[in-house]
Amino acid sequence: MNHIPCGVIRDLLPLYTEELCSEESRTLVENHLKDCPDCRCLKESMKKTEPLPVDSGESLKKVKKELRNRKGRVAAMAALLVFVLLVTAFSWYSKPEYYPYSENLISVRELGDKIEISFTGVARASLETREDPEGGSMAILYAWTSPMDRRCKIDTMTIPKVDALYYCWETQGENTVLLAGETDAAGMQVLPRLVLGYYVLLALGLGAVSGLLCLLFRKKKAGALFRQIFFAPVSYLTGHVLIMGFKTLSFDAGRDFMFILTAACGIYAVLTLLRWELRQQKLDRV
Repeated sequence: MNHIPCGVIRDLLPLYTEELCSEESRTLVENHLKDCPDCRCLKESMKKTEPLPVDSGESLKKVKKELRNRKGRVAAMAALLVFVLLVTAFSWYSKPEYYPYSENLISVRELGDKIEISFTGVARASLETREDPEGGSMAILYAWTSPMDRRCKIDTMTIPKVDALYYCWETQGENTVLLAGETDAAGMQVLPRLVLGYYVLLALGLGAVSGLLCLLFRKKKAGALFRQIFFAPVSYLTGHVLIMGFKTLSFDAGRDFMFILTAACGIYAVLTLLRWELRQQKLDRV
């Protein structure tokens, strides 16, 4: 009996360890283990093997939670993209189209300390008051329409009397006409705002610097910060293209800038969520 091959004993060891073998087999194994250090070591290693942990359901809960978070991020990105598209559409739908001046478009009549302005076929009009370079009072009148204002109509407008009343429309070259007053309008011209062009240059510069820093620190913690900073100029430039196209001159820079900034905020949020989602997918593959 003491010459039983080790292979037979090793076949019986799992049953012996789990106490599933018969008494005769148990006796054979124990007698063999007394004289065989190799089989004895194998038995000890089998004792040390820990049973597989029983899943209590936490892993499943974690997976479900991650799936919910992923669906939430995807839904948020979709909602933000729709928001950006709506902002862009509303910007173009409400974009002013200024009427070029003609004698039939506007007529002016002075009524004491008031000025009455009459319009023909005008949808919207606004007045901008400025200080005359010579110290007097000056007002600039604008008249426009837009796809949103096709059905609107303005007939008259009454304003306080000023020393000079001009009409201005959006065009290159001469774009200003004196409607009332004694100031000589020769050479008077309202120039388009250049500030949006400066913002574009600033965004390009910030994008170039932050992009370079992203490459230099891509394997360090600072790389994530510079990548997040890089999203800001990219978002602004994308918003500018959506709202203005590739133009930088604007006669209504305040309005255009607010639309650009609103679209840029939505784009920045989309890029941040997309980066988060890609990072999570990368972690899941590890």
